[in-house]
Amino acid sequence: MSQWSAELTKLASNALLAQRVSSINSLSALCESLGADIKEVAQGCGADSRIGGDFLRASLGFGGSCFHKDLSSLVWLCDSLRLTPVADYWHQVLLMNEFQTSRFAQRILSTINVRGARIACLGFAFKEGTGDARNTPATRVCRELLTAGARLSVYDPKVPADHILSMLTEEAVESTAANSARVDVGYNCVSVCSGALEAIEGAQAVVVLTAWPEFRCINWEQASQTMPALAHIFDGQAMLDHEYLQKLGFQVVSMGK
Repeated sequence: MSQWSAELTKLASNALLAQRVSSINSLSALCESLGADIKEVAQGCGADSRIGGDFLRASLGFGGSCFHKDLSSLVWLCDSLRLTPVADYWHQVLLMNEFQTSRFAQRILSTINVRGARIACLGFAFKEGTGDARNTPATRVCRELLTAGARLSVYDPKVPADHILSMLTEEAVESTAANSARVDVGYNCVSVCSGALEAIEGAQAVVVLTAWPEFRCINWEQASQTMPALAHIFDGQAMLDHEYLQKLGFQVVSMGK
């Protein structure tokens, strides 16, 4: 292929994958309003061989460097060629991704009063299997919780503790929290834990931010004994056994359900 075809293929491949993520996430919002289940919708759509099931898992949205970078490059290229409707189309994929992350954070804030509460945040990497936290949706969710006055106990099996703290201290919150008043956020408001149970102990709510497989294996019965009755679990990756958690007395809020 030509050089232009090769370069555009790289941008287009990531753009199309990101588009699928934003598409299923947009439908997750609709499911929550209608009383449908995004897992069932995704399974039904994925059964169509013309669509397939890859990248149809509702979540907080995509992160990392590639999708954001390549989508932004594609939007810039379209704008520079005065293809404004095309640029707007691909820019909407980015906007939908931001909407999904913000929507989840607002759902937490509208469900419980987080001011002064300890919130356990499980996961910080932009996806499981990596220590990369670039453009991770977890950052925005955590910052909105901090801005609202929460105290966070964070656990991620691979992202270094100093990296998490540097992204969630006062300077980071003030520079990125849109339309928010100045808040004092420091190390006293964020603690990084060495395990999931340590993060959960004494927390008023648990927020699942990264789909690490080990979170499915948490001893939730033991965890429930260290938390208040009817504590909330906000499953941002729609990965936990909600029926089991509800039997243990948790109030479960999930994406797309």
